[in-house]
Amino acid sequence: MSLSAKGVLKVAVSNIRDDVRLSAGAVRKNNGTLFLRNGVTAPYFEGMGNYRFCPEDTLTRAEAVKLINRVTSRSLCVYTIQTRFADVPASH
Repeated sequence: MSLSAKGVLKVAVSNIRDDVRLSAGAVRKNNGTLFLRNGVTAPYFEGMGNYRFCPEDTLTRAEAVKLINRVTSRSLCVYTIQTRFADVPASH
């Protein structure tokens, strides 16, 4: 994921099914904050709350799993386990 000097957000995605369409627009405010515009066709990426989008932040395992599940249209399964990873809750 990268943001050009002109404010163009580029997201590289591979191995996507033929029937999936990715489309989103972003707005960069004067203070450098980047916002996703309304009307995202395939909302695979979510903001971080308060309409913030942080493309330079590290992607956690839990966020990666959510993204993969959305792209593949996998239904939600909830498992409760003992976990040793700080970024994965016991019920996930």
